[in-house]
Amino acid sequence: MAQTAAGSAYVDVSVVDRFGAPLEGVTVRLSGMVKREVATNASGRAAFDDLPDGRYEVDAVRTGLLSLGPRIIDLAGPAGKSLDFALKPVAVVAAGMACGGFDPSTLQTLAATADLVLHVKIVGQKTTDGSTPFSTTNSARVMQVFKARMSLPSVGGSMIAVVQGGGRIDRGDAIDAHFFNQLPPLNVGDEYVLLLVRGTDGVLYIQGAEEGTFVIRNDRVQSLGSAGASAKWKDAPADKFFHALVFDGRK
Repeated sequence: MAQTAAGSAYVDVSVVDRFGAPLEGVTVRLSGMVKREVATNASGRAAFDDLPDGRYEVDAVRTGLLSLGPRIIDLAGPAGKSLDFALKPVAVVAAGMACGGFDPSTLQTLAATADLVLHVKIVGQKTTDGSTPFSTTNSARVMQVFKARMSLPSVGGSMIAVVQGGGRIDRGDAIDAHFFNQLPPLNVGDEYVLLLVRGTDGVLYIQGAEEGTFVIRNDRVQSLGSAGASAKWKDAPADKFFHALVFDGRK
């Protein structure tokens, strides 16, 4: 990612442990218009200054400890944001894998078996225990429709629920985490292009998990898969990606 000229926005981060005590030496990562890392000081604080306007992901990381996930923020200088993270021991981490069943080599082959191809913004999220270890339901606002094999409400601000396997649950003293196909919970506040299939239960699921998930941030594509269409479109301009979806997604 090309580094953008400095701006006037800022982010202040505070990191504490499960008892509320400051944590020193935690790596705080900021990614968006620019990428930076800062370690927390003895007061558990880290600061990022002179940031250009845009959308950012901020997370606090230390081996053996977890938060409930990254935070997504929109910055417009000279204003800033203050974020608080509580890191807790990892109680359980598990990962599940699904069968393949589709060809992820191009957008066209990905979209061919999808019931819906949508540009959405995640506005809410809830993770619960279930028959599979965890299930996360994302409340998503529809922004664009590229393909629809099923009826949808009018696009302007319509809401859908998208279910993904896995998630994180705060148990109080520790955090349990389960992931499906290496895909962590979607970020509340982020925009995505999702390739969705409707299960026999009528629920909408992400096709192929990470292969059917593309983050749209600061007018660029951040694909979460590692091969095929995901690799091709990584860091590509969003407008070119949308244009390809119009032609590939509807075939």
